Amino acid sequence: LDCLRLRRGGGGRRRPGMEASITAMPKVLTTAFDGAVRLWDAEAGEELGRLGEGLDEAAHHTHVNALAIDTDHHRVYSGDAEGVVWSWRWESSGEDGASDFRPERAIQPPKLQGRAITSLAMRPKLRVTGASNKGSEVTRRRNQLLIYSQGGFLILYDMSTRTEVVQYRGAVCKNSRLPATFSPDGRLVLAGGEDGSVGIWDAWSGDSLHHVFSEVRFTGPIMDISWNPRQHCVALAACGGNFPVLVGYARKNTAVENGPAGAFGSQQPEIDELDLQEEKVIEAREKIDRSRRVKLKLEEFKKMRGGAGSGGGTSVAEG
Repeated sequence: LDCLRLRRGGGGRRRPGMEASITAMPKVLTTAFDGAVRLWDAEAGEELGRLGEGLDEAAHHTHVNALAIDTDHHRVYSGDAEGVVWSWRWESSGEDGASDFRPERAIQPPKLQGRAITSLAMRPKLRVTGASNKGSEVTRRRNQLLIYSQGGFLILYDMSTRTEVVQYRGAVCKNSRLPATFSPDGRLVLAGGEDGSVGIWDAWSGDSLHHVFSEVRFTGPIMDISWNPRQHCVALAACGGNFPVLVGYARKNTAVENGPAGAFGSQQPEIDELDLQEEKVIEAREKIDRSRRVKLKLEEFKKMRGGAGSGGGTSVAEG
């Protein structure tokens, strides 16, 4: 058994905008060794099609190991064994099938070229209280993807600007398909190691943190991690039938004071301060990208104009 996921109940309270999201309907997305991403009817168990079916060339040319769903931006991301991440945009056509997922673009960070991606995770929405907002609580959405690959590369990648935000160093991943995820508040990154270790990093700075799991080491690779979105506890499972599921939880007073980060006794800076700092970095990178694009367009325009001018002068002389 490679993967288990609980289906969300349909009778609970829906979040605003969820009715139009790709998770609103009872559908299942799966990856496969043949490079296909399939869409299934969760009720009937029937295959509804493959993402990218009908394209002149297949999106993935090797087995696909990981999926991540971004319900806010209506996108699905799939990662394969060559280090390629495909972005699929969901646009309802009324058919309610695989054709609703349209390929947007392929992204391959240079350091991941030829390295199998083992896990993808979207950065959670952050609820922060900033001084600029006069003390009001706001939700900030980020189109940022956590990518874990063989070779021990664990990076946070901004899918909007197509730039690497931070790399988390020290992850141990050589040949296995290992997991990586965020804490529910987005402040911590947790990843399984092939040596049975568990790594935790500060999501903003990339610094490795000492935690209670530092003293725990399985004898096999960590194969799955599940962080409860509402309770301050996390479950770990390692390879092999004799390994128990290890569950760690925070003390109530610590959890209330520090959030999910309190489960590991780490002293985190204020979330609004860090969030605002990162916003400035992202804005600066976006400005640089825009400046580069404008410069390239100006250079192309000058070349075209120069060529047209020389051509017009020659034709007049010959006339």
